Amino acid sequence: LSYGAFMSWPSTVSWFDDEARSTQGIVEEFGEMFTLLPHTSGGVNFPRRADPSRASYDFSAAFELTPKDLSLGLEEVKVSTRSPCLTALICDVPGIRQGDRILRKLNGELFEVVEPKPDGLSGIEIHLVQLGRAKQ
Repeated sequence: LSYGAFMSWPSTVSWFDDEARSTQGIVEEFGEMFTLLPHTSGGVNFPRRADPSRASYDFSAAFELTPKDLSLGLEEVKVSTRSPCLTALICDVPGIRQGDRILRKLNGELFEVVEPKPDGLSGIEIHLVQLGRAKQ
């Protein structure tokens, strides 16, 4: 084959690029607005407190309630629980840490970050626990 034959081949896109576009598409299609409220430890046996050294910011993420199956020791008995989770682009949530608070702008629900889990590419799953209930 000549050099010109190689030039006519379409450029290949890596699997990593496809995954990054997939995460971006999910956030664009299903995303809603949240506010990150940085918090820090208040010390042993004290509640977390706002962290003035880090700024709050808004970001977009897809919100989901992830079903989980828990075994109660008997194979045929399983309980389904729901744990809130956000999917976001990692570049949209710089410096997110366990214990930070997240405000859901749609209805004012407040959550605490239990575990931020980067996917190794461009996305991050942010596992949450809800704090209180939204005011009606």
